[in-house]
Amino acid sequence: MKLKFKIQPYQTDATMAVVNCFAGQTKGARKELIGRIGMLTDEIFSNKRIELAEGDILKNVQEMQKEQGLKTSSHLEGLNFTIEMETGTGKTYVYTKTMYELYKEYGWSKFIIMVPSVAIREGVHKSLEITADHFQEIYGKKIRFFIYNTKNKSNLVNIKSFANTSNI
Repeated sequence: MKLKFKIQPYQTDATMAVVNCFAGQTKGARKELIGRIGMLTDEIFSNKRIELAEGDILKNVQEMQKEQGLKTSSHLEGLNFTIEMETGTGKTYVYTKTMYELYKEYGWSKFIIMVPSVAIREGVHKSLEITADHFQEIYGKKIRFFIYNTKNKSNLVNIKSFANTSNI
């Protein structure tokens, strides 16, 4: 049985609110070569540095806040943004869609999801599995994900793969 997901306008609005915080950022990835003399060289990819000045990001945030009828921020607390949604409204779907949109718009492909408990971790993992085909139909790519466990030495392969690809 394959689940069919309906695109909800409020979920798209939440996603675009995040994407629009960085309006003006140019698209691209950062690639670096690492290695030691006489050894193989690896390519390491990371998200492109944010080129926007803090004031430009603040202006983008304030515009979004005005559109949503929210109190406008007078300053930023670093680049930490909060999207608040009620239980059962599709938060995992929204942040997954947001990752795809940030990739599409700005070329950002490196995301780390941190969760407070094993139960939530398993729920997020299941959600990423369930929505993989849905998002591939929309964006033409499947997100690559893995659960990092500090007790599992085989994670080094996953970490290397995470660093060595420019794909989402």
